[in-house]
Order: sequence, then structure tokens, then C-alpha cells
Amino acid sequence: MLGEDIGPKILWSGERLPTDDAFFSSLPTSFVIKANHGSGTNYVVKNKEDVEWDKIVDLANSWLKRDYSALSAEWQYRWIPRRLMIEEHIDPDAQQTPANYKFYCFNGEVQLLLIVEESGDERVVCYFDRECNPLKISKSNATVSAMPTGIRTPDKITFHKMRSIADKLSQGFQFCRVDLYHTDRPYFGEMTFSPNAGVERYSPSYVDGILYRLLEKPCHTQAVAELQALRHASPQRT
Repeated sequence: MLGEDIGPKILWSGERLPTDDAFFSSLPTSFVIKANHGSGTNYVVKNKEDVEWDKIVDLANSWLKRDYSALSAEWQYRWIPRRLMIEEHIDPDAQQTPANYKFYCFNGEVQLLLIVEESGDERVVCYFDRECNPLKISKSNATVSAMPTGIRTPDKITFHKMRSIADKLSQGFQFCRVDLYHTDRPYFGEMTFSPNAGVERYSPSYVDGILYRLLEKPCHTQAVAELQALRHASPQRT
């Protein structure tokens, strides 16, 4: 469908992480461990010489015991075969974690983008519309009065390429969030159907209503216009 490989290389996948030293020795210096059935179930290894493999094995295998259909009413996780995977680290030499581009897709079309920047314990987020214009939207426990500093917005060509990927991957779903990264090229992160278990609250509060109306097919034109009305007065792009 996409005509290109956007996924990080999968180094291993299975139901439980192997514990033997030979397996650990076969892994590259840096890699990422993920589970396929939940939230926050990932672990980034920047340098395997700095970690204790037995503790990572215990942590990753413990993820498989979590039933998110019961914990947070996310029914799509109830029947999925739970698996772990190890992926290549897409930018092992970078000092900063790659930005996470979270595309909110309604009926197969991107309507909202959340860019997440993380550096150490610091986390900066900003919402954008379909054209990558920053929006005056924040989570209910935060305040956004201006374009946050530290946000790396993609150039126009890169943004349009990632948006096209998200549009295509979300075809056939009423709603889906497609997460991508970009270093030398776009990389697929994950797809999720109920971000924050569907209970995220926004500021201003009426954004919830806008997102609800975007679920209508075709997308509610008034809802799209209301999103555009939340643009910052001076959109910024690097």
C-alpha cells in the first residue's frame, strides 16, 4: 500500500524474552524492546553494556501479564496474541530522542497532529492542524499560551510525506492514531485506537466536542473549521 518499507528492522519477536547470555550477546549495542498489546510497554537500550539483562527480561515479561481490556476498558487488546519484539534503534548516535509525530486520523484522513519532544526528564508537546499550523490546544492540566520552544516541526516535504503515510495506514478505520518518527526517513512507531484510554481531556474543553464531530463521515466541515480557528496567530515552522 505504501510502496516503501517504513518499519524499523525487527531483530527478534516472540512470547518471552530469552534469558541466555548467547542471545544477549547477539544483540547490537542499542535496540528497543516493545510489547504489542498495551501502553508504555517499551524500553530503549542505548548501550547494552550499561544494562542488566535479567532485570530487563523480568520487566518485559511482566508486561505480558497486563490485560488492558480490563485495566482501561480498551477492548481491542482483549484477544490480541501478546508478544514482545526487539527493534533496531533508529538513531543510536543522536543525543536527543527523535521527535514523536502522532497523527490523529478520522475516517482515513489526518485532522490533528501532536508532536512530542523528550529530552531526559523534560517533555514538550504541541498540537497542530492538518497543515502543520500550531494550535492553541493543550491537555487539561497544562496551559499553552504561545508556541512552545524546543519543538522540531518537520519541513514541508517531510511533513507531507508523513501525513500521506498516516492517511494511508488509517484507511478503513473511523478513528486511529498513527505514530511516526523521522530521522533519515520516516519510521513507523505504532497505531492506537484509544489514546489515553479515551479519557483525555483538553483545554479549551470544547475541543472534546470538535473531536467527536470529526468522527462523522464525511468529516464534519464545521468541526474542521473550529480546529482551524484555534491556530496560533503566527504559525511557526522550521
